[in-house]
Amino acid sequence: DATFYGTAAVSQALGGGYWMAEGCGKCWRVTGTSSITSKTTTLILKGANFCPPSNPACSGNRAHFDIAAPGFDVLVYSF
Repeated sequence: DATFYGTAAVSQALGGGYWMAEGCGKCWRVTGTSSITSKTTTLILKGANFCPPSNPACSGNRAHFDIAAPGFDVLVYSF
């Protein structure tokens, strides 16, 4: 079960592209552990946009999600 659901722009390495690329509409389950609280969180992300190679985080065949979840990093504004 996921803790959060959101959309993300995906890099070319994850199937992102300019028009109807294979990553469009695809879903990923991403799990991470906080280095501060040691809490594990799972996200379900749906590829909705393209993170182009002109973005340094997405260039050079890097697998990258540009997460679009309003208030995700400041939980007081999310609820």
